[in-house]
Amino acid sequence: MLFLRLLVFLVFVRSKQKLCCLFQEGEIEKRKTDNLGESRIEAEIKELRKENSELKQYILALQGEVYGARLAAKYLDKELAGRCVSET
Repeated sequence: MLFLRLLVFLVFVRSKQKLCCLFQEGEIEKRKTDNLGESRIEAEIKELRKENSELKQYILALQGEVYGARLAAKYLDKELAGRCVSET
């Protein structure tokens, strides 16, 4: 009788350990998928910040070109106006 109780107890403990292991494995898989999602988001944020920085630099370069073009047009207009006045 004592042996039977001991055997039942051991089976119960063993099955409880298996359930805990299965629960831990499921929890590990869940955490892996959660961490994968977080790492994807972090990578996307990093990529978007890099792209944002590159676009800001591009905008600054374009603004510089526009400023230079306006300045050149202004002096060209003055030069042409001066030539027109002096020719007449």
